Amino acid sequence: MNRPPLWLNVRIREEGRRFGWFIPLPLFLLAPVILAILLVLVPFILIGVLLTWEMGWGRVALKGLLASFGLFWAMRGLKVDVRGRRQIVMVSVI
Repeated sequence: MNRPPLWLNVRIREEGRRFGWFIPLPLFLLAPVILAILLVLVPFILIGVLLTWEMGWGRVALKGLLASFGLFWAMRGLKVDVRGRRQIVMVSVI
């Protein structure tokens, strides 16, 4: 089973320079906040799913919600390197 990612590292630097900004974002500290918000929103999500179940959108919303959690859990090891004219932005999920 996959574990959720713990850190999101963002590095921003100029093209010709060796050093730049390094921003580590601890995702494990955001997890309790996200879970608290999710607990507040779950009743509203379920009401929305139940109201739209007959039209078929309820199933789509429920599957999309579950797929978004799976996508978040599978982000470990993702590395993104974006190069512009003057800046380089590197994002890695650990």
